[in-house]
Amino acid sequence: MPVSVILPNYNHARWLPRALTALARQNPAPAEIIIVDDASTDDSVSIIKSFQKSYSFVRLIRHEVNQGAELAVQTALKQATGEFLLFAAADDFVLPDLFARAIPALRNNSEAAFFCSEVLLIGEDDQIIGFRPITIPRSTPGYVSPSEMRRAIRGSDNWFVGTSIVYRHAHLAGIGYFDHSLGTLQDAMATRLLAFRHGFFFESDVLATWRIIKESLSMRSSLSSAENKKLLDLSKHWIASHFPADIRDEYGVLFDRRLRFNMARQRLAWRQGSLDTVGIAEVLNCSTLERTCLSLVATLPWSSLMILAWMTIRTRPYGIGPILLSWWRNLAFNHKRAKTWQRTIGSTSEPHLIAIRPPHL
Repeated sequence: MPVSVILPNYNHARWLPRALTALARQNPAPAEIIIVDDASTDDSVSIIKSFQKSYSFVRLIRHEVNQGAELAVQTALKQATGEFLLFAAADDFVLPDLFARAIPALRNNSEAAFFCSEVLLIGEDDQIIGFRPITIPRSTPGYVSPSEMRRAIRGSDNWFVGTSIVYRHAHLAGIGYFDHSLGTLQDAMATRLLAFRHGFFFESDVLATWRIIKESLSMRSSLSSAENKKLLDLSKHWIASHFPADIRDEYGVLFDRRLRFNMARQRLAWRQGSLDTVGIAEVLNCSTLERTCLSLVATLPWSSLMILAWMTIRTRPYGIGPILLSWWRNLAFNHKRAKTWQRTIGSTSEPHLIAIRPPHL
């Protein structure tokens, strides 16, 4: 039982039973699930205590005053003893085979700093929005070495989705865990730094879910122009001061371009009413002419698709090969998978059914 699970919680009683059931029923079971309740005012604590009666490895630490998720994670890390670490979220849930795949993969690839997989992107109503990552580093399960990481990152990126990442504890501790000054980019920077140093193992199968809640603090922050500018500045300086010398300059430019593209894409994906062309123009540093054209295009049918195509051409976030492969996978493969997984997710809406697996494709 080598995995320590860290789960910060604040007023997530609605989601906790499903998340905890999925974690507790992993095979092998976790060594410990350390839940730091950050002064919840709902029924969270009573739910956690009920799980403690059934699972001896569930531990509860309570903050009497709300201190935020970052300090909750720090509190749990001081207690974690596992060889591997999973940072869970109460509103997401893992799927049955995550530990069964991750532990052997990390044991058989001792260089790998972490394990990660594909995940389902779902909404509050459990409807599947898509699969992440959009592009993948390899089409079959396997270890991606630091040298392979350097080659692959030139054409693609954003492979590491937090809900599926199982870290090697010693390697994560070796970089000082997470730099909380980076805000929502702290895990993104940590995984990339570890991948450049040690490599990682990628599993080309769905082993976790990531729930998108439109009104969450993280979602609101991602649509804030001020927060966007702050993150762009922070990432630029952090890459320059922490990443390996042979890659920092090249990757610093790539990451800035990709981060700007993703920030602009968020405004298209989560539009409320009219398109936020002002926000898109700001994050992409558009000229006056480009801003005028954006405003005009926003009034046309299919405006979101046209602007997305323009943004892709303008910023060139990924290589043509990975983009075409992603398009083909979505058209030929993911559409079928989505239907299968939607039935499975629906059948696991009750915690006691979480162990059901999808039918073989």
